Amino acid sequence: MKRRPALRPKPKRRIKSKISGSSRKTRKVVRISVLFLVSLCVLTTLAAYKYLDRKFASASSSHSSEYSIKDLSSPAIMFVVLQNIDSDPLVIKSMSFLFLDTDANRTISYNLPVQAQIDAPGRFGIEEISKLFSLAALDSEDSLEAGVTYAEKAVFRIFAYRSDKFIVIDSKLEEYFNRLFENGDSLAFLSGEFLSSMGELMYTDLSMPDFMRLVSYIGAVPKDYRIERNLSSDPSAHIDEIDKAIQEINIDSIIADEGESIAVLNGSNIPGQAGFVSRAIKNMGGRVVAVNNTDVGYEKSLIVADNPTSETTMRLSRVLGIDTVINKSDGGSQIGEGELYRADIVVILGFDSGDNL
Repeated sequence: MKRRPALRPKPKRRIKSKISGSSRKTRKVVRISVLFLVSLCVLTTLAAYKYLDRKFASASSSHSSEYSIKDLSSPAIMFVVLQNIDSDPLVIKSMSFLFLDTDANRTISYNLPVQAQIDAPGRFGIEEISKLFSLAALDSEDSLEAGVTYAEKAVFRIFAYRSDKFIVIDSKLEEYFNRLFENGDSLAFLSGEFLSSMGELMYTDLSMPDFMRLVSYIGAVPKDYRIERNLSSDPSAHIDEIDKAIQEINIDSIIADEGESIAVLNGSNIPGQAGFVSRAIKNMGGRVVAVNNTDVGYEKSLIVADNPTSETTMRLSRVLGIDTVINKSDGGSQIGEGELYRADIVVILGFDSGDNL
């Protein structure tokens, strides 16, 4: 009798779990949702960045924006808090001059008392610091832009040092900067609340990358190295202290390294101009070898230099607002001032220097 072959068990059919399929669909939906949200955040951040950068650029277009603070060893920032950036007139609530001493990894901030009486630039005479923006508005339709220019001149007269950049804010943003200067809190500047309001409540010639670079630098400076000085109601009483500190900051500046000899001649009818400019040059790290009057008067200021493209010459041109720069070998030596033979650079201050300084 034939033996029947053993029956093989039928292979079990794998039954797809409805639960596992549903789980995979859920994970797919989550991944797509996360990807969408990330893309949305990136696009929103990019849009906000471009919007804010345009806001920053609108201020930069009217001021010196051709250089970045990363190109400077010790940037100086004029910082102004307005009571209300949209008010008329604009009133200064607080004002300070901030130095970033990157070589020493420190900051030095000089706070100006806004009730102090100073010799205001131009035709206004003795006025309060708090009124600088409102005074500037008398001669301009753009009170904010004119106020910045006017305040920068006032700061230059007090410190004999030109600000590289400026930040003007509404008092509503003051708390953010107080936390930065006092506690090094830079994370608050990434908050949605600050980013959404800074475009309307802040005016600066810093680019957006430079602004964030500034905030990051200050936030990283140790507390003991964030130095703050309060000036008295007579800022001129602090000249020696101020000059010593600024010259210490710039002791290793490019201008100091170049070591070119500089003569300053007053060809205007304004007494003391050459002495003030000499002070400003020394604060930049320059080497002044002569301060004198010219033999004749000059309508326009000019610089005569052995090397018109040196860093010293170009910085003097920018800081002093002198556009005319002449090479000695191209006829500059024929001007006839004796100091031309004793200095590498000769700064001649004309009658127009009163408007520039």
